[in-house]
Parts: sequence; structure tokens; C-alpha cells
Amino acid sequence: MPSLSYALSIVRLLVVSKEPKSLAEIRRELGISSATAFRVMSFLKSANWASQDLATKRYSVGAGLLELAFALVSHFELRTASLPYLKMLFSKVTEGVMLTARVGLERMYVEQIESQHELRQVVEMGKRLPLWLGAPGKAILAYLEAHEIEAVIQGLEHEGARFFASGKPIDAGKLRHELIEVRKQGYAWSSSERLAGTNAVAAPIFDRYHRVVGAISLGGPESRFGRDTARKYGPMVRETADNISFQLGHGSSGAHGRTESSA
Repeated sequence: MPSLSYALSIVRLLVVSKEPKSLAEIRRELGISSATAFRVMSFLKSANWASQDLATKRYSVGAGLLELAFALVSHFELRTASLPYLKMLFSKVTEGVMLTARVGLERMYVEQIESQHELRQVVEMGKRLPLWLGAPGKAILAYLEAHEIEAVIQGLEHEGARFFASGKPIDAGKLRHELIEVRKQGYAWSSSERLAGTNAVAAPIFDRYHRVVGAISLGGPESRFGRDTARKYGPMVRETADNISFQLGHGSSGAHGRTESSA
């Protein structure tokens, strides 16, 4: 892999440049050898962080980098819009509150407010997780397009994942049924899927373009956070998610504002 410092320098140059750059211009402006410039540009092209005009041979920012920039802006906007509602929800419950962002066909936790209980659920920030795993993932997965849902399920089967953290078998058919239930009630529930002995309830968040971009969730140890607790908190979590969606420009507050999947 080419030097990270060279790659970052070239990306920065392409971003601030008003016009596409030739390889010679890149080499000259950054003071690097032709071989290094060619090697780094080949890497950036393969990563779709740079694109080359076939006619002029000049380089500009690639679609992959633009998608990454959009994702970063979207995640910042999601966190900014959600934080006041996370705090508001936390003031009404005794368990941890988490914010999950969608990352393509995966997800990651981007914010959490930990419970004050000595025994509490803590999530790992920034780690990518599959959408079929846990309430936040299923809350997002249920509202994707049909072909995206199929891609996630096929990926699950291809990975060969067989058991949740509890030891219960993973069943693609049961997952499909769960997604139908999520769309009916507006929130998802999971029991000892990601971490044994912990349960969670989550609801999806949508942006102004009617895309599901994340989920808000409550979670805690099974001893305090059972199925009855999930049913109690589910509508509250769903309402909170709807309010965040409204702040992001999605329809109007309330369940009628959510977008149904074509699945």
C-alpha cells in the first residue's frame, strides 16, 4: 500500500484544486517522484477516490471520496439533530440510550448516553456491525429497498453466521418475518443477539429524502430490560425517532411520516 502521507497529500491537492491535475503537475507541486506519484494515483483510482479523464489524462476527485464526504456530513447532521432528543429520552428512562448511523449495508454506533446503573450496557463506538444483528440494525434493515434487504440476507448466508451471542441459531426466514413486524409496529426488539444477557429496542430515523439513515435505541441487561419493558418503551423510542426524522426534514412528526419498504 502506498504511503498514507502521500495519498492524503494528493487527495488534499485534488480537493482544493479548481481544475483537474495532470500527473506531472501533482508530482511537481508535491515534490514527489514520478514512480511514487503513479503508484499512489493507481491506488486512489482503485479506491475510487480519484478519477482520470480518458481524453486529457488529468485527475480529479473520485465519486468514492465524494460519497465518503457526504456520509461524514450526514453523520454529523444526524448526531447534531439527535443529541437533544437522546438526552430527552434518557431523562425519562433508566437505561442507556444509543444512536446508530447507517453505513451502506452496515451500521455503527455514533453516540451513547450510559445508564447510571452499576450493571449497564455499553457499546463500542465506530465499530461496523451487520444490519441483521441487534434491534438497531433490524430497525434500519426493515426500511431499506427490497433488493438491499436481499443483499443483506444473502450476505448473512454467505458469511455462514450460525448463532447469536446467546447461542440461539440465526434463521433468515425468521429475520424476514421480524422485518415485517418492525414495519407494522415501527420499532424493533432484540434479545441477546450482539451481547449475551442484554436486550434492546430501536426505531428508525429518516432524512429529508425519505431514506433510513440510522436508528435510536434503548438497551440494558436482561434482568431489567425484558420483553415487557421493550413493549413499554417501544412507542416512546419510535416517537423520539420520528421527532429526529422531522428535524432532518422527513415529513412531519408521527408514525404517519415514516416510509414503507417495498419489501
